[in-house]
Amino acid sequence: MDPKQQQIFEKTLSPGISPEKLDAALAALNGENEHNKGSAGFISEKQARAYLGGISRTNLWRWSKTGLKSYSVNRRKLYKTTDLDSFVEAHAGRQT
Repeated sequence: MDPKQQQIFEKTLSPGISPEKLDAALAALNGENEHNKGSAGFISEKQARAYLGGISRTNLWRWSKTGLKSYSVNRRKLYKTTDLDSFVEAHAGRQT
Protein backbone atom coordinates (compact mmCIF):
# COMPACT_ATOMS: atom_id res chain seq x y z
CA MET A 1 0.00 0.00 0.00
CA ASP A 2 1.50 3.32 -1.02
CA PRO A 3 1.66 6.26 1.46
CA LYS A 4 -1.34 8.06 -0.07
CA GLN A 5 -3.48 4.92 0.18
CA GLN A 6 -2.31 4.45 3.77
CA GLN A 7 -3.30 8.03 4.62
CA ILE A 8 -6.77 7.57 3.09
CA PHE A 9 -7.11 4.24 4.87
CA GLU A 10 -6.28 5.76 8.26
CA LYS A 11 -8.64 8.72 7.82
CA THR A 12 -11.71 7.00 6.41
CA LEU A 13 -12.01 3.40 7.54
CA SER A 14 -12.81 1.97 10.92
CA PRO A 15 -9.98 0.45 12.96
CA GLY A 16 -11.43 -3.06 12.53
CA ILE A 17 -10.60 -3.14 8.82
CA SER A 18 -7.05 -4.21 8.12
CA PRO A 19 -4.96 -2.95 5.20
CA GLU A 20 -4.93 -6.52 3.88
CA LYS A 21 -8.72 -6.68 3.87
CA LEU A 22 -8.86 -3.33 2.10
CA ASP A 23 -6.33 -4.49 -0.50
CA ALA A 24 -8.38 -7.64 -1.11
CA ALA A 25 -11.54 -5.59 -1.61
CA LEU A 26 -9.78 -3.20 -3.98
CA ALA A 27 -8.30 -6.08 -5.95
CA ALA A 28 -11.74 -7.65 -6.30
CA LEU A 29 -13.17 -4.38 -7.52
CA ASN A 30 -10.32 -3.69 -9.93
CA GLY A 31 -10.58 -7.18 -11.37
CA GLU A 32 -14.26 -6.69 -12.07
CA ASN A 33 -15.39 -6.57 -15.68
CA GLU A 34 -17.53 -3.65 -16.72
CA HIS A 35 -20.28 -5.98 -17.88
CA ASN A 36 -20.70 -7.14 -14.26
CA LYS A 37 -22.02 -3.70 -13.48
CA GLY A 38 -25.49 -2.96 -14.72
CA SER A 39 -25.89 -0.64 -17.65
CA ALA A 40 -26.93 2.12 -15.26
CA GLY A 41 -23.89 1.66 -12.98
CA PHE A 42 -25.55 -0.57 -10.41
CA ILE A 43 -23.60 -3.07 -8.33
CA SER A 44 -24.78 -6.04 -6.29
CA GLU A 45 -24.96 -6.22 -2.51
CA LYS A 46 -21.78 -8.32 -2.42
CA GLN A 47 -19.95 -5.81 -4.62
CA ALA A 48 -21.24 -2.93 -2.48
CA ARG A 49 -19.96 -4.59 0.69
CA ALA A 50 -16.53 -5.07 -0.90
CA TYR A 51 -16.58 -1.48 -2.20
CA LEU A 52 -17.22 -0.28 1.36
CA GLY A 53 -14.21 -2.12 2.74
CA GLY A 54 -15.67 -5.56 3.33
CA ILE A 55 -18.45 -4.54 5.71
CA SER A 56 -20.93 -7.15 6.90
CA ARG A 57 -24.41 -7.69 5.48
CA THR A 58 -25.79 -6.52 8.82
CA ASN A 59 -23.97 -3.19 8.61
CA LEU A 60 -25.10 -2.67 5.02
CA TRP A 61 -28.69 -3.37 6.11
CA ARG A 62 -28.36 -0.92 9.04
CA TRP A 63 -26.96 1.74 6.76
CA SER A 64 -29.87 1.18 4.36
CA LYS A 65 -32.26 1.78 7.25
CA THR A 66 -30.46 5.05 8.10
CA GLY A 67 -30.48 6.57 4.64
CA LEU A 68 -28.25 4.60 2.26
CA LYS A 69 -30.10 4.38 -1.06
CA SER A 70 -30.72 0.97 -2.53
CA TYR A 71 -32.76 -0.12 -5.52
CA SER A 72 -34.87 -3.27 -5.70
CA VAL A 73 -34.81 -5.07 -9.03
CA ASN A 74 -36.44 -8.51 -9.19
CA ARG A 75 -36.14 -8.82 -5.40
CA ARG A 76 -32.41 -8.02 -5.54
CA LYS A 77 -30.92 -5.01 -3.77
CA LEU A 78 -28.67 -2.99 -6.02
CA TYR A 79 -26.53 0.03 -5.22
CA LYS A 80 -24.86 2.85 -7.12
CA THR A 81 -21.26 3.63 -6.20
CA THR A 82 -22.09 7.35 -6.27
CA ASP A 83 -24.75 6.76 -3.60
CA LEU A 84 -22.30 4.72 -1.53
CA ASP A 85 -19.66 7.45 -1.76
CA SER A 86 -22.17 10.17 -0.83
CA PHE A 87 -23.42 8.19 2.17
CA VAL A 88 -19.90 7.51 3.46
CA GLU A 89 -18.90 11.18 3.05
CA ALA A 90 -22.03 12.35 4.86
CA HIS A 91 -21.46 9.95 7.74
CA ALA A 92 -17.65 10.05 8.01
CA GLY A 93 -16.44 10.05 11.60
CA ARG A 94 -19.76 8.86 13.05
CA GLN A 95 -20.17 5.59 14.90
CA THR A 96 -23.06 3.39 13.74
